[in-house]
Amino acid sequence: MSDLPPDPARLRAILAHLDRQLADTDTIRTYLRLQREQVQRALHAAGRPPRQSRPQVRPALAPPPFPAERSLR
Repeated sequence: MSDLPPDPARLRAILAHLDRQLADTDTIRTYLRLQREQVQRALHAAGRPPRQSRPQVRPALAPPPFPAERSLR
């Protein structure tokens, strides 16, 4: 941001805007952290320790059985 205005009133307005943005980000971070902690407590209460999420591997399906041989007449 090398092109800042020289006028103090506009600089204060920019600074206030940046302060609000930082405060909003801190609020969101705090909210998400609290939600995460609540989910971890619920998992612990359910008797399951939190685990790393990883893609589930589906078992391979067996090929369909061959049709019974028919006697040709």
